[in-house]
Amino acid sequence: MQVNDHTGLACSGWTWALAALLVVLWLVLPPLALRRRGGWRAMPQSFLGFFWLGFGVDFVVRFLLLTWDSVEFGNDTFRLADVSTRSLDRAMVLAIAYWAAAVLGFACWQRGRRAGPLAVLPAVGGSSPRRRLGILLGCTACMVATSADLGLPLMLLTPFSIVGRLWVVPATFVWAEWFASARPTRADARRRWLVLLPALLHFALSPFRENLAPLALVPLLALLCVRGYVPRRAVAAAVVAVILFLAAGSATQRYRDVRWGGEDLDEAALSAEQELPDPDWLVTVRRFHGFDSLLLTVDLVPSAYAHREQNVLLDGVLRGVVPRALLPEKRGSNRGVEFAQTIWAHDSGLESSAAIAPSMPGDLYYDGGAWLVVVGALVWGLVLGGVERWAGALPAGARATVLVLFSMQIVPSVERDFAHCLATFLQSLVVLFVVGVALRTLARARVPRWEAPRAHGARA
Repeated sequence: MQVNDHTGLACSGWTWALAALLVVLWLVLPPLALRRRGGWRAMPQSFLGFFWLGFGVDFVVRFLLLTWDSVEFGNDTFRLADVSTRSLDRAMVLAIAYWAAAVLGFACWQRGRRAGPLAVLPAVGGSSPRRRLGILLGCTACMVATSADLGLPLMLLTPFSIVGRLWVVPATFVWAEWFASARPTRADARRRWLVLLPALLHFALSPFRENLAPLALVPLLALLCVRGYVPRRAVAAAVVAVILFLAAGSATQRYRDVRWGGEDLDEAALSAEQELPDPDWLVTVRRFHGFDSLLLTVDLVPSAYAHREQNVLLDGVLRGVVPRALLPEKRGSNRGVEFAQTIWAHDSGLESSAAIAPSMPGDLYYDGGAWLVVVGALVWGLVLGGVERWAGALPAGARATVLVLFSMQIVPSVERDFAHCLATFLQSLVVLFVVGVALRTLARARVPRWEAPRAHGARA
């Protein structure tokens, strides 16, 4: 397929049949898995909905774009166009198997009546404006400590980073109460905007566009969970926010040059005027390359690179559950750098120290082959479904908090390596539980014994 003198993927009739099957399963399986909760209507309030969105962008839409023009929408090389039809078909089969196994794992759980570890969420969300302010400031301080590179010990870096993201918990509680209140006060109106300031601070310290996502996710998901619907004006505002989010690529890169590259603000603005970079929409399109990574991995493994045969499942669990203080030899997340210097740069003549996401199914295939893709996807689906089962037992405000807290890990998960995704998800859950228990214990300790409510029937 030729477009602008460029070449698409080497598709055959069998490839298009597999593509049609992938699209059908992408559309049909989620409402079947959520049929007891309302099908498509339950998708915006489900982990599966966020996973569906990420897979659709990185695999379904991405495949269609690459069949149109794999050079322009790739990285301006013919490496994807040169991949054989056989490798392309194998990559499509693996994508189908990965999606089906993950949805199957998610659907194995039924809606539960107990919140499990998520029962500590009200303690993290706070019960009063003063308490919420203290929690918000504490989380923001941890965010600054990790984002500003203050030289924290390695064993504290990950816990502090996760605690820094917990500011969304009290913030979502504030917005949920605002939407549930019949007569909110002016103080409530001011407070709901003030609690979103940590998102702006996070972006200023670490200029990645996803750090701005809570500005929209916190009010939107709180509204959806509390009232059960989103007004048209809110949908219109969300569409505008998405467009601005996608169009801010060049401005964000210039700010990174100033903050991390040491450039002067005037110099960065001048270089932006002199250069003719790709349009922001094309930069954004190239940013999602989960299918690219899987296709290159299938094409080069095991012909050019042998299977690693590492226990990636156990590695993800250990990294997520066991703290570094107890396991000093625990490995960090270096799959992106390794992938960038091997498969991604293979025969391209390009050398880069930047991390390139290998994609979750591609990473699983690189480790153990097709069977591990199915097993890993099943495990990931079971983890998502299990945590959502706990979230289903929570009230609306706390349920919205769970969605906000984990959504930005679930949407891009398909593009990242498996061990990193699983470990980050489990670490967030563990840190949330520990912080919640600590705050709940501290709140009880502050109540003097003589002021504590007496048990029914106790003597005066």
